[in-house]
Amino acid sequence: MPSHPTSTPRIALITNDELGGSRWNGRDLMHGLRRLGVQAHLFVQKKQSDSPHVRQVAAFKGRDRIGEMLASIEQKTSLQSVLFPWSEWLRRDPVYAEANIVHLHIFHMEYLSLPLLPRLVGNKKLVVTMHDAWPVTGHCVHPAGCDRYQSGCQACPKLELPFPMRSDRAALMARLKRHALTRTHAHLHVTTQYMQDICEQAWVSQGLPCSKVPLGIDTHVFTPALRTSPNVPAPRRLTVGIRASHIHWKGLPLALEAFREAAKHIPLHIITFQDKGLMRDLGPNVEVTDLGWVKDEADIVHAYQQMDVFLMPSTHESFGYMALEAMACGVPPVVFASTTMEEVAGSAACAYLAPYGDPKGLSDALRQAHDQPADRLARSKAARARAVSHFPREGYEGAMLRIYESLLA
Repeated sequence: MPSHPTSTPRIALITNDELGGSRWNGRDLMHGLRRLGVQAHLFVQKKQSDSPHVRQVAAFKGRDRIGEMLASIEQKTSLQSVLFPWSEWLRRDPVYAEANIVHLHIFHMEYLSLPLLPRLVGNKKLVVTMHDAWPVTGHCVHPAGCDRYQSGCQACPKLELPFPMRSDRAALMARLKRHALTRTHAHLHVTTQYMQDICEQAWVSQGLPCSKVPLGIDTHVFTPALRTSPNVPAPRRLTVGIRASHIHWKGLPLALEAFREAAKHIPLHIITFQDKGLMRDLGPNVEVTDLGWVKDEADIVHAYQQMDVFLMPSTHESFGYMALEAMACGVPPVVFASTTMEEVAGSAACAYLAPYGDPKGLSDALRQAHDQPADRLARSKAARARAVSHFPREGYEGAMLRIYESLLA
């Protein structure tokens, strides 16, 4: 007999990396649920803290070497998240066994096996957060204009897209995903209308329930810098933040083109997160500060507080959490219109919206931010207000708890 009432949520959240993206990958949600009195634990492939509520899966000597071997086989055979056996260790974990809700976040990344997912879930309820489209496509993270995911990804024309395949097994992977999600009666959680549309159209997820709940942010931590003067003069250099990444949908080539054009007219200071050395050959009118990977939350907030605007030239995003982080810190984002980031930003009152895919539009927005400080300050205040009113962390945590409770009702 269970030791707890079956209607009381006991949550097993599953993700790949404990600290990488902890504000949206399940770790912060786990802590928030525990503050609400809910029994919740996070199960990870890479544990990086001493938290007693975070449990590493299959932590035995030689695990990494076995994982590397299996990853190599999957790459050569164009399989993805099929061969990894770590769910068997997770299934036997006594804390996991007590859970009645399984909440998958980042569960691929050479971690769990799709064919073993029904066995792992068993008679528990399953929630899958769609941090990207991979769970409902043949292999790609974003369909990027391709509609074949709507009919099972037959004859994939874009095998080079992440996660790439050497040979076309996209249709096979789509069938494996559909089998795993339908057998477990998965409840999909999406954070934007873009992802809801994909889930409703995808062959893999046809007929599965889907709830839209935007992510939340702690606006007591992510907060604007204190200003000693209400007046904001035109900066000597416009300080622009950006995530520097070669991931194709992050828009690095578009950003570099925009920076080169803007630097012909205004001085720039670029602060980058993630990869170093990508902001090269931008001319003498540009200073660059490469921060690399920043995991300490206080350092992340401090970096945002130094920025005038945050450039996020992504052509596709499932949510665009860094735009929300910037907004919470009173930093208006520069984004493409007709993307998820516009949905997060809400309107041009909070952000600078450039025509989709147009680097000149990005450049013009940077020049406007430099030349019109009063307008920039107004957008800063509006961005902060929207983050506070539309994306509170407590609202996100409460909404997820209501989903769990509804599944157990």
